[in-house]
Amino acid sequence: MKQPSKINYFFVMIAFTLGVSLTRQFDFSTYRFKQPSYATILYIIVFIIALVLAFKGLVSKPKEK
Repeated sequence: MKQPSKINYFFVMIAFTLGVSLTRQFDFSTYRFKQPSYATILYIIVFIIALVLAFKGLVSKPKEK
């Protein structure tokens, strides 16, 4: 029997919040951040980690025989 996919909604909310804040800081006319800083780099790193942890349950593991 197949188990349902598990999404961690806590990390989805973190990724959503960081994604919104990153798009507000991004200038789409010049494709650069308005005020690049260490906080922006930290936001990007945590955003990627939150996405990976949020959708980690969707990847199926190979079954051992």
